[in-house]
Amino acid sequence: QYVLMASEGGFGFLVEKDNLFSQTKNGKQIINVAKGDKAKFMVEAPYDMVGLSTCLLTNKNGRLLMFDRDQISVLGRGKGVKLMEAKEAVLADLVSFNSSVGIGLKNTIGTKDRVLGEFEDWVGKRAQVGKVPPHGFTKECYLFVPEGSDSAPTKTRSNEELVEGAMKATGDEEPKKELPSDF
Repeated sequence: QYVLMASEGGFGFLVEKDNLFSQTKNGKQIINVAKGDKAKFMVEAPYDMVGLSTCLLTNKNGRLLMFDRDQISVLGRGKGVKLMEAKEAVLADLVSFNSSVGIGLKNTIGTKDRVLGEFEDWVGKRAQVGKVPPHGFTKECYLFVPEGSDSAPTKTRSNEELVEGAMKATGDEEPKKELPSDF
């Protein structure tokens, strides 16, 4: 089992799931980021399922790029390789999915969504700029998993979702902010 880790700047790599665990209470630094960049994505990327060999990325300039996951290096830790070229733009969304199932696009205001089944227009090689998405999604768009698919793609989880999931797993809760009764 592998996990795809990526930064906002468009760099990323695959890491084995077993390599994410640490023996110390301080944890383990897996991804190195440049100054001004930040780690943003952590996506499951299993190789053991047939057809799950595709990555689709979108950036805040409204570009889509789809490429084979074999183009991404497997590292223990580091900065990784350039996943998508984006001048002055950050990676907006990333998903690893089964290309036979399809993937959905949603615009930023949530008024329009579409499930794509054919991807020829966006297929490229890693580190390319990407191509313009379908009409109506020319600005920043987000990716989603189509409902009702048995072999659903693995969806991106943001840092906030990862922290929230970890807190639920350990039983920790954020302190509730309540106003004093005499306020």
